[in-house]
Formats: sequence, structure tokens, C-alpha cells
Amino acid sequence: MKKRLFAAVTVLVMSVLAAFCMLGCNSGGSDTLRTYSSLKMKEKYVRLDDDSSPSTSLQVSYTFYSNGTGEYDYFNKSYSYTGGGNTTYNISSYIIKFKYTYCDKDKEGIACFYDSIEYKDNDNQHSDKSDWYSILTVSENILMNMGGTVYVREGYKDKELPNFTL
Repeated sequence: MKKRLFAAVTVLVMSVLAAFCMLGCNSGGSDTLRTYSSLKMKEKYVRLDDDSSPSTSLQVSYTFYSNGTGEYDYFNKSYSYTGGGNTTYNISSYIIKFKYTYCDKDKEGIACFYDSIEYKDNDNQHSDKSDWYSILTVSENILMNMGGTVYVREGYKDKELPNFTL
């Protein structure tokens, strides 16, 4: 009788231990155990190689809002030489308003789709962007588009990567 009781208790303890081991080794399949990635709302994610100096030729950022919308802020200044040593400046400067949705239940991918555009006063190109879209992998501090361009949340970049340069 003692052997059967000991065997039953041993099996019970081993079963409980095995259950805890299986939960600990879970790869994230259970929604209750998975920690979702999340964007920081109303904070800019700036292109990592941007420099905010006035002479910078490319500045790009994303801002997301909790209502499923966001803004893609773009500035690019390029120049070309024309006859007689004259320089022509081409400035693209606009904000694309977009709607976004998560691509997967784990919220690790996001798709952004054009909604409208606001050209800034210094924009002299007025390019048609109505076919604009962006697919991003997301985390709290980092975004990366499908081409490999990295965007970092401003607060994270300033606090956690102060000495990082490209």
C-alpha cells in the first residue's frame, strides 16, 4: 500500500513539474504568455542615419496614434548644377497621413496605407504619393522597413544610444 501511495504521489509531482517545464519552454504560442510588441503612441521614430542639422538633405520619421492613424514626415533637399554655375534646389517636404493595421496577432508587423498628404511651404516638387504604403517590423523602440532602413524612437535614441553614429 505504501508503495502504491508513494508511486501515485511521485507521478503527481512529476506531472506538475512537467507541466511547469512545458510552460517555461513555451515558444509564445499561448496568448496569455506572450508579451506583445507595442508602438509608443505620439512619439517620433526617426530614421537612424538622420541628422537634425539645418543642412541635412534627408530627414524621415513616423508617428503613430492610438486611433489607427499616423504620419510619415519626409524632407529631402537635393541640388543640381545648371549652366553658368547656377544651382537648382529640389525640395520634397511633406507629411503623409496614413492608416495602419497590424499584420499578425503578435503585433510584430504593421502595414501603413496612404490616406492624404500635406505639402509643406518649402516643397517645390509636389510629387504624387497616392500609391504610398509601408510595411514595418515593430517594437517599442525600433521600426525597420522591408528595405532594412531602421527608425529609432527619439527618446530611446537620445537616452540609450547617445554615442551611436553611422
